[in-house]
Amino acid sequence: MTGTQISVLKALELVRNSETGEVHPGVDATLDREVKQIWSQIKTNPDYVMNKDEFAVFNYFQDRYKGEDLARKAVARFWNNFKVKSLLNNGWNVVEFHLNVKTKSAAIRSTSFMVVKLFFRKE
Repeated sequence: MTGTQISVLKALELVRNSETGEVHPGVDATLDREVKQIWSQIKTNPDYVMNKDEFAVFNYFQDRYKGEDLARKAVARFWNNFKVKSLLNNGWNVVEFHLNVKTKSAAIRSTSFMVVKLFFRKE
């Protein structure tokens, strides 16, 4: 592996399949560089949705970001987006409603926002 670059997905495959847990330092460096770029993207854009390859790398390093609310939300966005895409790719349609809910009580005055997604199939 000397003098060559290894793809991120190949590096991930190598570390996952290592029986001893030991891998070439270049493999570790490749994955570390990639997860830092993903984390930077998430911090810069809190609404960023990882693609499946980015999620695979981020998930491998999940302990590094344990307890980080931003990381938890990024993982939730990935799964929410993944499930929606899966449904849409299998013949489902979606209608999305954004609701503004206001509470008017003597003790509490607040406004909440809710997103409702309805999935349906046209026959």
